[in-house]
Amino acid sequence: MSSNLFKGLSALILFSFLTGCASHSQHFKRDAICTVVGAGVGGVANGNDSDDRVKGAIGGALVGALLCHVMDGDADGDGVKDSQDQCPATPMGKAVDEVGCALDKDEDGVVNAQDMCPATPKGDVVDQKGCTVKKQVAQVKVLDDDRDGVLNNIDQCADTPLGAAVDAKGCPVVVKVNLQGVGFKFNSADLTEGAKTVLAKQAKALKENPLLRVSVTGHTDSDGDAAYNKSLSFDRATSVAKFLEEQGIDQSIFKVVGAGEEQPIADNTTLAGKAKNRRVELGIISE
Repeated sequence: MSSNLFKGLSALILFSFLTGCASHSQHFKRDAICTVVGAGVGGVANGNDSDDRVKGAIGGALVGALLCHVMDGDADGDGVKDSQDQCPATPMGKAVDEVGCALDKDEDGVVNAQDMCPATPKGDVVDQKGCTVKKQVAQVKVLDDDRDGVLNNIDQCADTPLGAAVDAKGCPVVVKVNLQGVGFKFNSADLTEGAKTVLAKQAKALKENPLLRVSVTGHTDSDGDAAYNKSLSFDRATSVAKFLEEQGIDQSIFKVVGAGEEQPIADNTTLAGKAKNRRVELGIISE
């Protein structure tokens, strides 16, 4: 063969490379480069004889193309060679199409080829075209921090002690005990001897139930000034709590309240009613 044939073959290979570049095919460009390099190396390696150079160029081109194909890897392991992979970073295990891209890019259950809404938010319910028919509703987790069975958003007593009985608002159920027989000296907060006897028995019951929390509330009748009655009722409740402490009850379990004349349980227009209203109540707050 003449040198003209070698030139013609070289021109054909170069034309193939240039048209590959124009097509923007990465696979075509890669193979063209391998072929050209192989042909050049093969032609030069076979000396000055034109026939040998043509044969060398043809053989080199074939070897270059073959090596290019063998060395073509699959970096993301999706089964599509790197030279053809248009999505070279596909997550491992994801199903892909012939160019290495995910079959269902937005993961809505509709493949890309049929998906008219290819960017559907994750979790939305879609139709056959892949478009949203029902948006995902975020789930709001409502907590019950004090574990009383009443959720935080409606709990009006958010720090109820563990195990305490509560009402629908999450507040402790108070069991009131009217300390009948607990009296005071006239117009004072000093306990009578009879009152001390009653309270001593109450102290024994509290010792047997050390987990109780107790409110001590003093009440008066409506005689006299309301502000004075409020103060007197608080002083009397304090006297009861102090006596119980002297009997060995931890003062920290008590909540002392003076209600004055505000919470009558009987008619303040009669002597009998007034006597009932002058009282001290223990409220069992929780266990």
